[in-house]
Amino acid sequence: MAKDWVTLGGWLKYELRVLKRAWRELNIVTLICTLLGTGAGYSTQYLTGLKKAHEAFSVGGLMLGGALLGFLLNFILLFLTAHAKLAAEAESRIRQLEGEVAALKKQAEEDRALTRRRGSAPFLKPVNEDWVQLFVRSGPGKIQLVHFNYPGLLCATTPEVKDLPDGELVYFPVENHGRAAPAVYLALDGKPIALEQEPEVSSSHGYYYFTYPYEKAKHGKEELLAMSFETTDGQHDTHKYLVVHGCRVLKRIDPALP
Repeated sequence: MAKDWVTLGGWLKYELRVLKRAWRELNIVTLICTLLGTGAGYSTQYLTGLKKAHEAFSVGGLMLGGALLGFLLNFILLFLTAHAKLAAEAESRIRQLEGEVAALKKQAEEDRALTRRRGSAPFLKPVNEDWVQLFVRSGPGKIQLVHFNYPGLLCATTPEVKDLPDGELVYFPVENHGRAAPAVYLALDGKPIALEQEPEVSSSHGYYYFTYPYEKAKHGKEELLAMSFETTDGQHDTHKYLVVHGCRVLKRIDPALP
């Protein structure tokens, strides 16, 4: 088993840190106050009873030496306890760094998951064409043309339903700007609706579209369109869109757009 050897330079660097740590905690003000107190005591003793010079200097020297000795002892005590304090600080810093690294890993994983959600999913956007017309299935073997002048067919020239009776269908043509999905299910405010595609006939663009019954009382109000789907690699997910009733508004809100 390999041993971790400490170099002389590393040891000196660590001991210097210990000295700095002890010196940082040492209160210089305490020494100054001690020296001032010593001087004041010495002056008092001199005035009250110490008349001879050698007695005064002896007492003063002893008091000053005691102050310096106390200062040095305090420094040595701080030096001896600095190792443990440095170790505690290092352990606390390591825990902090570990927490920061864990948070960064979690954020990165969430970002990767969000990227996968967006990258493997269909992405619906309104058809950006003027004068759109739709071929829709009206029954087995029957195809009906919804002309661009139908008031409930939303397109670039008809951004909002006008003069459409309650209960009539609103047709909302959309394009898939994302991945194809083998299974897609829509629900508008919790009510299932179908995502359909134009049949392959002459003059058909193959637009996708969904329909819902128009309600004049809801006109202009926001609704939630939930799109549940299965991707080509078998993942299940649900994306949410904002829809405005009777208007050509379709915006994905979950996952959010940049």
